[in-house]
Amino acid sequence: MKMKFVVCTFGVLFGANAIAGSCTQTNNKLGLVGLDDTNGRVFASLSNHNNKCECNHVRFYPDNADTDKALSILLIAKTTSKNVRVDFSTQGDCDSGWRVYLQ
Repeated sequence: MKMKFVVCTFGVLFGANAIAGSCTQTNNKLGLVGLDDTNGRVFASLSNHNNKCECNHVRFYPDNADTDKALSILLIAKTTSKNVRVDFSTQGDCDSGWRVYLQ
């Protein structure tokens, strides 16, 4: 079975302005990616990044992110070996992912 993906340079955006205290971590290589629980929480392990936000993983919660779109972008990045930029709403809180972009 052949799978085709349309790779676009877009992100999951959840607000026009940056969140106070937010942090951006770039050049994240993805490891484990998937659904983390039955409530729709999405998980991804991160490596080879600039470590600006002090996170080796990210979680996206339905409360602060469109988890379906975040998971889609993460899966595209994983299958195409692209790095991602992840924005956290709080520096050092790896469970506060709210935006993700293909790099």
